[in-house]
Amino acid sequence: MSMTSNTEQLFLKIFKFVVMVLMGLSLLGSIVALVAGLWFLTAKPKEPEPVKSAPQKEVNIDEFLNQLDKQKEAPKEEKKVEPPKEAPLTFKYLDESRKIVACLNESNKKSNLNLPLFSEEATEDFRSNIERIADAPRYDRGQPYVTDATRVVCAILLHEKVISLRSKNNELRVFIPAVNFHIEKWDEIKAEARKFEAAEKARFEAEMNAEELRVEIAKKTGLNILIGAGAAFALFMAIALYLIIAAMESHLRSISRSLKISRSENELKID
Repeated sequence: MSMTSNTEQLFLKIFKFVVMVLMGLSLLGSIVALVAGLWFLTAKPKEPEPVKSAPQKEVNIDEFLNQLDKQKEAPKEEKKVEPPKEAPLTFKYLDESRKIVACLNESNKKSNLNLPLFSEEATEDFRSNIERIADAPRYDRGQPYVTDATRVVCAILLHEKVISLRSKNNELRVFIPAVNFHIEKWDEIKAEARKFEAAEKARFEAEMNAEELRVEIAKKTGLNILIGAGAAFALFMAIALYLIIAAMESHLRSISRSLKISRSENELKID
């Protein structure tokens, strides 16, 4: 009997140790899961890098000067860009047009070209063309285009290299090619800017959507972890309750055994 009792005590100690380890792991797991779940639930989307503006570019007159170098002595007549005649004519851009014409007259003078000055009628004709080009509904040009055209065309006409080339070749056409060159390069730069900004906007929206999805997943994960924390704590409480009930049963059994021994002793005394 003694050996059986010792074996039972050994198994009981092992069982109690396993139960205590399980309780400790359950309690620790519930605490860790609670902290982790709350951390996931508080996740917020990170603000992506703001949408960048397109790099500021300007029409490079060196490209036009390089084109002049490649021209032959008698270049072919270049076709003038004919913008759609949709906008009604006004007196817009008159100052800019007069300034460009003044630059042309100055260029003719410095190039020693005996050419007549632009008349008011020719200036108005040029202004009307500039207005059609700038205000054509299908393009986004407007005042910024006219201001930049004035700067670029004047810079080309008064450039030392252009003056030198025109002095040597009075058949060299520069004025209309310079205007058309600026139109082409202006539209290219603006198209690149629109493409860049569209790509930046798409990138920003994609990053925002990715962040919102990440936060949504994190919150769902946090909720599942909190449920796991609750389950771990419930397991801990169930084991604790079991131990309490087992302890109560053990005490009751001891009391019952003591009462039986006491009765037996009393019966022996009576006999």
